[in-house]
Amino acid sequence: MLGTSDPAREYARLLLKQHELDPRGGADSPELDAICEAMDVPWTRMDGRQRGRMRGLSEDLYALADGRRGIPMSTEDRAAWAARGMAAQKAGDLDVYLDHLRQPYPEDFPAGVIPALQARFWDRLGLPEVALLFYQEAAKVLPIAKTMTMDCLRRLGRIEEAMELAQRLLSDPRSRRWDIYLAASALFQQAFERPPAERAQILEMILKPLRDAIEAERKTPLSFRQDRGLEGAAARALALTLVALRRFVEARQVCDDSLKSYPNDPALLLIRGVANLPDNLADAESDFTRAVSLQAQHGLPYVFLALFRVGQGRYADTFSLASQAMSFPGLPDEIKGLLFELRGIALAELKQPRDRVEEEFAQARTLNPTSASRIEQNKEVALKSLESASPSSRLEWNLPPLEPMLRQLHVRLLRTVAESPIQGESYSELLVASKS
Repeated sequence: MLGTSDPAREYARLLLKQHELDPRGGADSPELDAICEAMDVPWTRMDGRQRGRMRGLSEDLYALADGRRGIPMSTEDRAAWAARGMAAQKAGDLDVYLDHLRQPYPEDFPAGVIPALQARFWDRLGLPEVALLFYQEAAKVLPIAKTMTMDCLRRLGRIEEAMELAQRLLSDPRSRRWDIYLAASALFQQAFERPPAERAQILEMILKPLRDAIEAERKTPLSFRQDRGLEGAAARALALTLVALRRFVEARQVCDDSLKSYPNDPALLLIRGVANLPDNLADAESDFTRAVSLQAQHGLPYVFLALFRVGQGRYADTFSLASQAMSFPGLPDEIKGLLFELRGIALAELKQPRDRVEEEFAQARTLNPTSASRIEQNKEVALKSLESASPSSRLEWNLPPLEPMLRQLHVRLLRTVAESPIQGESYSELLVASKS
C-alpha cells in the first residue's frame, strides 16, 4: 500500500480511491465528500511541484477511464510531437515527460505504448499502485506490459496475482521469450515461499518453457535476436531451477552447453560449480576459481573458494577471499559468520595479533549463534596456533563439509545471478516490444 509519511503519496492514495468511486467525475456521495475533505491535509503539506504532479495524475486517471485515442496528424506535426518526446526524455525530468504523454498523439501510434510509459514514470516516482493501473491498461494490447504488471504486483506484495499472471504468460503461445524468462524467474523466486511439495511442482512447471525459449533463441540468427543476452539469462535460470530440484547432472549439462557460447560467464561458472559440489569437488573448485578470476559479482564463489583454500592451508588466500565475499550484499548472517570464522583461522595461522583473531571469532558467534560450539572449538585451535611456531594441522579445523552445506544453502541466494531488468524505459524499447 502507498505509505502516508509523504504527503504526495497520501494524496495519491486518496485520489486513487476517489477515481475508483467516480472515474469520470460529477458523482456525489457522502463517501466522496469524506475523501475530498481528507485530501485537504496532505494538499496543504505539498509544495508547488508536488501539487502540479497530483493535478497531472488526476488528469491521467480521467483520461484512462475515458479511453484515449490518437488523432490524425500531418507529417510535420508527427515529427514535432516525436521531437518534443525525445527532448523530454533527454531532459530526464519525469514530470515534463508525463506532461508530454498527456498531449494528443498520432492515431497510428502503437497501442499500449503511452500507458506503458506513463506506468514506468509513475513507478519511478515512487507510486507503484498508481503505476499498476497504467500497466494493466497497457497489458490489454502490449505483451511486454504483462511482464511489467507481474513485476509491479510482486513488488506490491500481491503475490498470488503475480504468480497467476506468470503462469498465464508461460502458457500463452504469444508470449515473447523475454516474457517466458521473466515469468519463470518470478515463479522461481516465489516457489521458495511454498511448502516443499508445491515448491517442486512450481519448479517443474518452469523447466519446459525455459528449455523451449533457449532452443528457439539458439535457432535464431544473431543478427535477428532482439537481445543477445536472453540465451545466457534463460540458461542461468534453467540451471538454477535444476539445482533447486537437485538434478545436478542436468544442471551441469545446461551450463556446459551455454558456456560454449559464453565461455567467460562467471554466473554460469558459479552455478556449474554448485552443481559439481555433490560429487566432483575438483571441478567445483576449478569453476569457482574461474568465476573469481572473472570478478564474479556475487559472494558465493568467493565463499566456496575460501573453504577450499583453508582446507589446503593457503591462509593468505583464505583471508583475501573471505574479505572479498563480505563486500557483496545479500549473504545471510550464517554465511557472514562463517566468513568471519575463516578470517579468524587465517589470521591466526598468519600469526596476527591475538585481539584481532578474537574479534573475528566474536563476530562469527554473533552472526551464527547456532554454530557457536564449532566456532569456539576453532577459536581454541586458532589461539593455540598463535603460540606455536608451526601451523596447525588442517585436520584440526572443524568446518562444514561442502556438500551438506549445499543442501542447507537456500537456492534463492543464487537467484540474483539469473535476474535481468524489465525492459521498457524508452519509446524505442517499447516500440520494438510492441512489434514483436
